[in-house]
Amino acid sequence: MRIANLDDVDKVWRVFNELNVGEINVFNRSVTLSLIRSMRVLVVEKWGVIAGAMALKLRDPLEVFAIAVHPDFKKQGIGSQLLKEADKEAQRFGATSIFAESYAIYGVRGFYEKNGYNTTVLGNGYNFQRKFNPPVGKLAFFTRCVKLYLWLNTI
Repeated sequence: MRIANLDDVDKVWRVFNELNVGEINVFNRSVTLSLIRSMRVLVVEKWGVIAGAMALKLRDPLEVFAIAVHPDFKKQGIGSQLLKEADKEAQRFGATSIFAESYAIYGVRGFYEKNGYNTTVLGNGYNFQRKFNPPVGKLAFFTRCVKLYLWLNTI
């Protein structure tokens, strides 16, 4: 798992291109370039191929803006691995929850629910949310305060 860089644009685009289904055609090379420049894009590489990619908006709640797995690597746990990394990113960022939205056409409801997300049906799609208990944002803040307190007592 690593952060995508500008040299990865074409490889990441090939993976995100899988999200272009029917009338839904939002991912192209320039959109992928914009994602890599403006968001945290994480990739899983296998044998020199980007097997999966995920774009995250680092905020609270943290947003899984896009997640896709290359067709040759589906059903191998790569999507779940990416979502586990999203949890770690949320912890590092101090977010209290993670959410994602998806059109029903993608058929990902079971995937998100298997990974601990709650589902809300929205017209022709879904909102998936996973809250941290205790919220990692508050826990991260508390941990930083304790570390600062301990450090101040050593001076």
